[in-house]
Parts: sequence; C-alpha cells; structure tokens
Amino acid sequence: MAGKMRKMPRPADPNIETVLDEFLEEQERRLKPRTFRNYEDTVSLLKDYLNGYAYESLSESEHAFFEKKYEEIGEEAFCEIFGPEKIAEELSPFLDDFMLRKVAAGESFFKAAGTVCRKLLKWLEKKGYVREEDAADFKDRVSGAARDVPRAEKASQILYEYSMMMSFGLENVNPKNIRMMDYYMIYRVEPGRLWLAPPVAGEKMIGPVEVPEEVTDLVEEGWTLSCTLARKGRRWLIVETGNVYPL
Repeated sequence: MAGKMRKMPRPADPNIETVLDEFLEEQERRLKPRTFRNYEDTVSLLKDYLNGYAYESLSESEHAFFEKKYEEIGEEAFCEIFGPEKIAEELSPFLDDFMLRKVAAGESFFKAAGTVCRKLLKWLEKKGYVREEDAADFKDRVSGAARDVPRAEKASQILYEYSMMMSFGLENVNPKNIRMMDYYMIYRVEPGRLWLAPPVAGEKMIGPVEVPEEVTDLVEEGWTLSCTLARKGRRWLIVETGNVYPL
C-alpha cells in the first residue's frame, strides 16, 4: 500500500505581516508620536527577527513549507506565510536573545521594547489571535523577559565600563591564570562578588570574581556572562566583557 501523502501547510490568513500592521495602526491612533516611535521600532525589529531566525523553531512540515515559500518570496517569507500564533510563541526569545545579541540600544529602549511586547501579547489575546489557554504561559515568559532584559543590558554596560578601567595587560599574566572570552554561568552571587561555572563540565568553579556591587544587585544565579577573566593573587578580575544574558 502506498504511503499517505503529508498535507503541506497553507499560507495563513491573516498572516503575521497583516496582523502586526493592524496592531500598529490601532496604536498610532491612541499614542503620542514619541511613544509610537518605540512601537514602530520594536515591531520592525520583531519582523526582522521573525523573518531571519524564527524558522529554527518550526516543525519538520512547517520547515519544508517555509523553504519552498522562501524560494518564491524571499527574506520576508516567514511573516508572509505564517499566522499570528507564531508572534506569541516568539516574543520571549525575541526579547531575551535577539535583542541582547543583535540590537545596539540603551536600557531605556530595552524597557520600552518590553512594554510594547506585553501590550502586543495582550492585544493578540483580545483579538482572538492567541488561544486563551496559551495566553497565561506566554504572558509569564514575556513579562519575565521584559523585566530581566533591561537589567541584563544595564549590567553589561557597567561591566564594560569597569573592564575598561583595568590597568594591566594580559601579556604579563601567566596563561594559566587567564580564561579567554567564553560564556560562563553565574553560579553564586554575593555583594560585589560572583562565582562562575566554566563552560567545560567538570572544571573547577571560578571565583570570587570581583565586580561592582551595582552588578550583583542586577544579575541572578543561572544567568550567563560572556567575558575574559584574569587572576591576580586570589582574585579574579573581568578584563573584557561581551553581554549578560538572563535565563
């Protein structure tokens, strides 16, 4: 007996592009121009994220459909063929991954983007674009990301400025006392001190790592920090930083 043909998904109606444009049109009518610019900028970045990265979370059949349509439509294929349920699914990774890694902006914009995403999710639920039983879980994740991302960005900026003040060169440090740029999980937090779990399982915990208390007021155990570390006596110091990433 011949195997059953798998049914290929069809383009959504309405699609993501249409729904996000509808959201912006409604917000423009009620918001002041300055506030609305944050909505426009955030939605524009969200579209970039969805079109460029959200395909990674698709099912096998959805991925095959996306690949086929990508050849026909091009770089905007994701927002043209999938529906608004994909928006809700992707808001949390958009905020706590894409925004921190790809967007050069200050703490104020990260806060604004979190507000926009919370409003968007509420609007999607109100319009019936998100199933009621899914909305609570999405709300928790988006609210968490909206709260943590500005804190992570602020901690990143403080650590960058702190590392720039370090006055010794790595060329004068024993290579055994250097941990080059990598991702380290924050294992323990005390005022002005961190303990970091190395990227290779089984290696010894690194710490205490001296940091400004402003940083330890912001970060949490389980977050990730990209940095270069150097040991001076019994202390570890951060001499180069990338970003701080929430859970």
